[in-house]
Amino acid sequence: MPGQCPVPGVDPAALRSMTADPRRYGFHATLKAPFRLAPGRTLASLVTALKDRFRTEHPFALPHLDARLLGSFVALVPSQAAPRIDQLAATCVCEFDAWRAPLNEAELARRLAGGLDERGRMLLSQWGYPSVLDRFRLHFSLTGTLDASGIEWAPRLIEAARERMPVSAMWADAVCVFEERAPGADLHMLERIAFEGLSDVDDRR
Repeated sequence: MPGQCPVPGVDPAALRSMTADPRRYGFHATLKAPFRLAPGRTLASLVTALKDRFRTEHPFALPHLDARLLGSFVALVPSQAAPRIDQLAATCVCEFDAWRAPLNEAELARRLAGGLDERGRMLLSQWGYPSVLDRFRLHFSLTGTLDASGIEWAPRLIEAARERMPVSAMWADAVCVFEERAPGADLHMLERIAFEGLSDVDDRR
């Protein structure tokens, strides 16, 4: 879990503060941004639809991941193009959008306050989030948004993350459904739908 291991040269209290957000929602990569359920839709029906769609999906290896500073936060990102994970994310965004309630005025205003370009505004309007489809970039967040002092720590955080990266490849072998039961609460995993199709190789261990 981010923030549990010391990073040389980084104040432990500062590290805990910088990793507060990823510790709240756990180590994961978002495929479809958080949303409220549309009227008449239920979590149970969403889980059933996800199982029907993904149970026979084929597991696949992700490209090598590298730690980098993405704007104002540190994350693990693929070191090369990852078309299979891009397609998986697009499927989650498009095929399950019927479960997503439209953004309310406050949510829309918060997203627009980020200064989106025309393409970003179009994606936000259609899919409820601007960083989808051609704007999607797989990432595993290691910190929350860093302030100026946090940015100064970024090189050491990146170095520490690179030193801890496993040698073996990471696999995309499931999609999970998470629920935020109250604003600001830790995310709770409701379901993990494992891909049961044949993998790229016989043995992933």
